[in-house]
Amino acid sequence: AQRGVGKHREPLGDPHVRLPASRSNVWPRSWKRFLIDFMYGRGLTMLYPNLRLQRSFSTTFMERGGHSAKDGREEAIQATSLRRDTDPLKTVPLVLASQTNAVQRAMAELPSFARLGVFDLQHERRSAERLVQAGFAFTE
Repeated sequence: AQRGVGKHREPLGDPHVRLPASRSNVWPRSWKRFLIDFMYGRGLTMLYPNLRLQRSFSTTFMERGGHSAKDGREEAIQATSLRRDTDPLKTVPLVLASQTNAVQRAMAELPSFARLGVFDLQHERRSAERLVQAGFAFTE
């Protein structure tokens, strides 16, 4: 069993394939852990649009589980139950179908991807080429 709590939680898996200084190394049941590993190993990046009124293309459904309780305590996992009492601090409003044209116009005004800053897992500014090199070195 994994020992520790929070940032002191014991890392999972083979030490040779853990991402350097990544909190994802301790997430036991997260699909995002594998996405981060995949992206790091290939030097891939992700862009999150900052839409008006914090609108989003997706949000959590707040399935009951390890970190969905409003008070931070673990809740019993119920396979067929979605929360009806979602926490507004953990969810964002979705883009409505009637807003898609406005969102498309706003995103068309963004600078080109090549002009945007790129940051690594430790929030250090890096070039896209450097991320690819780090990923290649990690997977070799």
